Amino acid sequence: MKIQEVSIPIELTKDLGLKPIQMKRLGDVVLLAGKNGSGKSRLLRLVRQMIDAYPDNAANKELNRKIKIYEDAINGTNYNIEQHRRHLNDPNVEESEKGRLIGAIQIEEGNLSSHHQNIAVLKPTLGYRNNLKIIPDKLQTSIIDFVPKILRLEDSYNISPSQLDEYSNLIYSQGVNQIHKGAIPAIEKIQKIYVNSRNASEDIEITDAEKGQN
Repeated sequence: MKIQEVSIPIELTKDLGLKPIQMKRLGDVVLLAGKNGSGKSRLLRLVRQMIDAYPDNAANKELNRKIKIYEDAINGTNYNIEQHRRHLNDPNVEESEKGRLIGAIQIEEGNLSSHHQNIAVLKPTLGYRNNLKIIPDKLQTSIIDFVPKILRLEDSYNISPSQLDEYSNLIYSQGVNQIHKGAIPAIEKIQKIYVNSRNASEDIEITDAEKGQN
């Protein structure tokens, strides 16, 4: 399971003190950088909550099926209310019948409110498929919070420029054993790529794999 895009509107971020979030073309490794209190942990917590609630294909179909049932029920209930009111306005209707019609309308209006409430409960969950793009579809996996006991980052000043590419690619290898060697070189290379995009005079070679990551 891989998150390819994150799109979270202000309605879901404002309570956490965050702005709307748009992240696209996410690679296998995503770096969130910012000073303390900038919202990195809050963003990760929000994304995790969305993944937990994210409906897979089967759940998505079931949600749409239930919503369609309630929408059909709303149409049927509105039709019944309209018929009752039309009958109620008939001058030939007896008073006893009017009382029955008024009671029937009240019951139908209660049913109508219930149907709308049920849809209101289901639609936010359905909306998570618009906030996250996951490929392949959501799998039955567990999200693990990894907090290293020791943070030992390799200083890029200790490696030669020719080793920068080699070390920066280490963060894309499986597992976490090489992250301490590749993290800072990868950040530096991303910075150079950004500078190079602004300064055509500087030529930095970018591999196809890295283009996919960035």
